[in-house]
Amino acid sequence: MRKLTVYYCPKCRRYGYYQSENAAFCMKCSTAMSPLSIDYLHFVRLDSADRDNLIRKESLRTCTSPDLLRSRIQELEKENRQLNETVSWMHQLIWDLITKNREFERRSTAPSKHL
Repeated sequence: MRKLTVYYCPKCRRYGYYQSENAAFCMKCSTAMSPLSIDYLHFVRLDSADRDNLIRKESLRTCTSPDLLRSRIQELEKENRQLNETVSWMHQLIWDLITKNREFERRSTAPSKHL
């Protein structure tokens, strides 16, 4: 019986477990997957952050084409911009809600002007 090997997609960085390199194709983007430099048992014992770090390091180590590096940097910069926009939007929403809440509290605690 063959042992399982951990493979990752150099394009989208997903991973999978395969017994044969012939079967190691990314289910998302159909790219041929590359084997990781860690065995299956050690990999499954890692937490998700350690797995992500390992795959990130491995993809940078094996990426030799300047065009691939530029492409990956552009993807990461785009993702970073989107995340920063989301954080800015959330920050503004929170401040808007705090302001509205303070106005509501002021109105509800103000003395009534009915005679």
